[in-house]
Amino acid sequence: MISKLACLLLLAGMCFNALGSPTGDSIKITMNWLRLSDTATFRHLKPGDSLPNIYFYDTSGKKVPADSLLKGKPIMFITGTYSCPSFRDNAKRIKKKIRKEKDTYDIYYIYLFEAHPVTWSPYGKEMNNLEVNRKKNINLLQQKTIPERISAAVKANHDFKLNANILVDSEKNSFYRTVLSSPNGYMVFSPTGILREQRIWFYKKKVKTKKKEDQDISF
Repeated sequence: MISKLACLLLLAGMCFNALGSPTGDSIKITMNWLRLSDTATFRHLKPGDSLPNIYFYDTSGKKVPADSLLKGKPIMFITGTYSCPSFRDNAKRIKKKIRKEKDTYDIYYIYLFEAHPVTWSPYGKEMNNLEVNRKKNINLLQQKTIPERISAAVKANHDFKLNANILVDSEKNSFYRTVLSSPNGYMVFSPTGILREQRIWFYKKKVKTKKKEDQDISF
């Protein structure tokens, strides 16, 4: 019997093809520049900044411009990937937040590159194939195409029962590169696209650290 997840993944692929969107290797993800140390290429938003003119893909493979998500309600973007232990550890809290806030915000789960895959992490070789992932048999490959990223997003949404609207970052990783302050957390934008609130990571209490980028910050 085909599992529910297998059906979801198959349906996502069929929709991607049916819409006439490029498939397979025809939408390759740009990864060669993606290093956290390359801060000159990043423009992370601060409260009061506007959502830039970027786009995502939905699970059918259709391009979704960011401004098309502004429909009269504030929007919340939640990020995190399967290979990240922090995301998995906080999945229940994320699920609870989505359920609690779904009537207040239009909520989207944005899937990025894999943080700690077996093959290649943008954080450096030392962050590949983490021991905690190996112990749990979480051996994910880095995505090379948009269909692969969509499949990863569908699997995470299913396995952690997030019940979220899914979008994935573009092949240029534009959301990560121009918007985010952290690969895990959430951001709230006003109905006009102004950043009002963001929380880095998902810890219930503030993380005591000297590194500002690692703190759990709310505005």
